[in-house]
Amino acid sequence: MENVKLIRLLKSFSEDEFRRFGNYLRSLPGTRTFKLYKAIKSQYPEFRKFDKTKLYGKIYNGRKYNDKTMKNLMSEMITLTEEFLISDYLNRNRFEKLFIKAEVYREKNLPDSLNSVTEKLSKEADTKFNSVTCYENQEKLMKLKAHYENFKNNFEGFLRQKTKIYEYSFLSFLIKLFRRMREEVIMESGYNIKADNVLINALKQNIQILNLLETLRETKNKDYTLLKIYYLTYACLADFENEELFKELKTLVTENFSLFDETERYYLFNDLISYCVEKSRREQSDYSREEFEIYKLMLEKDSFRSGSDEKMSVILYRNIMLLALSLGEIRWLKEFSENYTKYLSDELQDSMKNLLTAHVLFEEKKYSEALDVIKKINYDIFLYKLDIKNLLLKIFYELKMFEQAYSLTDAFSHFLANTNEVSDAMKIKHRNFIKYYRKLLNSASRYDYTENEFILKQLNSDQSVSNKKWLTDKFYRQITEH
Repeated sequence: MENVKLIRLLKSFSEDEFRRFGNYLRSLPGTRTFKLYKAIKSQYPEFRKFDKTKLYGKIYNGRKYNDKTMKNLMSEMITLTEEFLISDYLNRNRFEKLFIKAEVYREKNLPDSLNSVTEKLSKEADTKFNSVTCYENQEKLMKLKAHYENFKNNFEGFLRQKTKIYEYSFLSFLIKLFRRMREEVIMESGYNIKADNVLINALKQNIQILNLLETLRETKNKDYTLLKIYYLTYACLADFENEELFKELKTLVTENFSLFDETERYYLFNDLISYCVEKSRREQSDYSREEFEIYKLMLEKDSFRSGSDEKMSVILYRNIMLLALSLGEIRWLKEFSENYTKYLSDELQDSMKNLLTAHVLFEEKKYSEALDVIKKINYDIFLYKLDIKNLLLKIFYELKMFEQAYSLTDAFSHFLANTNEVSDAMKIKHRNFIKYYRKLLNSASRYDYTENEFILKQLNSDQSVSNKKWLTDKFYRQITEH
């Protein structure tokens, strides 16, 4: 079991972490753990040949294998690995490290040292808001200040800090409540899961939230805007037909952008985008242009990832690509590709850029060139499979490659029947696309357009068809040209 746990820990290390871990082991007294590190170093990051007997021979200079000794060494290595990760975490999180130091001084009744560290913590405390941690750091800081005032027997100062603790705690509670209320709306409307929490239901029924917000607005409370934003993230979904709530949320977010840290900005933009997507889905009203403008603002504000060290989500990249294509924003999309593909994970960049390029070439009616580019895409990545099949079918139609088109519709149907990686709703959309696409092929390959008007009426009334606009255009062209 020890070797399994150790391998799992070491496989989670980045290349830089694994190198620094080796330096850490070298700095410790004793050589056994560092010898083990050197013996397994060449196997990073997969560790597929983790043979304890061979490793023992390398570490103990060919001595006969002793399982108990090896187990003890592995346990020691696991302990040192965990200690390294804790130390590394604290070195990357200065506030947490200082807070632990302050707690030590508090326990040792050293008020002057406590105050010195608390002053440093005041400078380190988050100035930008994040709804996951809310005001946890500020609460910790106020508690330390309250302890210091208590050490100094300053009762007035102690009460002042306690008041701030309760204020931060109450603000965190309200924001987390609004976030939870929003989640419940999504659970019920999107997944048909009834959120039956007695406490939260009682709070919603008995707290006069709008009255509370209005009082804060009238008194010009400094936290009013923040609370209103998080209330609106819930309200615009709960009262979906009231578009003014969404407009107010968008205005408040963009006007108060500086309040939030980069992670929170990313998630607030996703809140706005989710509303647009859901608006189009629920009411069949087109919010695509609004969604596109939010994506542009998200990119402009450098909020397209949850942190400056994070990679851009391939799903976000793809969503932007498909939306820009649907709106005919081809020139903008080319610029997007040049400027943002580099933020994807390294292994995704080439394939994703080729997929985008193939789509652009298709829109520019350069069908043969688009087909050549598709061949460069790494087809093993699942996310691309549906996109590639859909695009290939459209290219085959435009190039009159009917035999290849029929063959691919069969393969596509077989794929949908056997995959568990596509939702039932998406399977229906793609199966309907294949159904209408085959009818389109039949009329084109047989020069028989007699049923096209009837088929087009069916297509227009069918709400669950992928590539519907393209199919509609092709049927309409067949009707008008023949």
